[in-house]
Amino acid sequence: IAGEVGDSAQVTITINAESLATVTMRGDSILRYSETPIEIGGSGSGSGGEGESTGTSTSSVSMAAFNCYASDTLTEKLVKIYRFQYEPKFDITVGENGWRELVSAKNVELPEGLKAYIVSEIVDNKKARLKEVTKVKADTPYVLKGSSNTTYTLTTVDGEVEVPTDNKLLISDSSTGDGVYVIDTTSDKVSFNKWNDGLLGGGHPYLPTIDNGKNNLTICIIGSGDANCDGVVDTKDIEEIANFIMGEQTSETFDEKAADANEDDKVNAADIVEVVNIISSNP
Repeated sequence: IAGEVGDSAQVTITINAESLATVTMRGDSILRYSETPIEIGGSGSGSGGEGESTGTSTSSVSMAAFNCYASDTLTEKLVKIYRFQYEPKFDITVGENGWRELVSAKNVELPEGLKAYIVSEIVDNKKARLKEVTKVKADTPYVLKGSSNTTYTLTTVDGEVEVPTDNKLLISDSSTGDGVYVIDTTSDKVSFNKWNDGLLGGGHPYLPTIDNGKNNLTICIIGSGDANCDGVVDTKDIEEIANFIMGEQTSETFDEKAADANEDDKVNAADIVEVVNIISSNP
């Protein structure tokens, strides 16, 4: 929100459609717009206070920036000063296939209809097993699943939220590049796809490079009933589970932990009943 005369300069955060933030400096005096080249990079530190601004980084580009100055040094190109306003809620929108990535600056709780997952393990260098979580820890990478092209409101959570210890997802920095795996948010059949477009950019959840890994890692959600890991729970999954129980041939993408729909650590007729219930509740 707009500041008032006498306010100390704080911070302005602008978040784009990719959930990446542009942050102005923080200081005890006044922010001034500058068009001079500044040092930025993949790693660095900075501080501002009492009219001073310092920082270190690894590379240099020419770009506009906000800098902090004591009031008696101001001469031109003043900008508005803003107070930081805490927002207990924020909105996100999932894409066409209902998936997106998330690294939240705050601990958050998910609304009905939106689910968050970590990647608990990689199986045979070709399958990514996902495990659902109910709360999202700040500065921790997740992938989200909701309804196609839908906006959801996330609510921040006070207090501690447990960090998922078996999460294989990492958060990219400016040096993260080709060979890592990122969640596909566009195709009908979602997977983790090998990234081959140069630098990924900072702040994105990703899986590290896998030796002899396929270009696309199939997604299998633990306990989902999606036994063949095709992204849909249907009668094909009932056939897969029945074949597994009877010792017959299953598909190449069959996943035992996904087939364990009631999550009792065994695949049996009870899981077939559970899958039937899932199908019936989602006509």
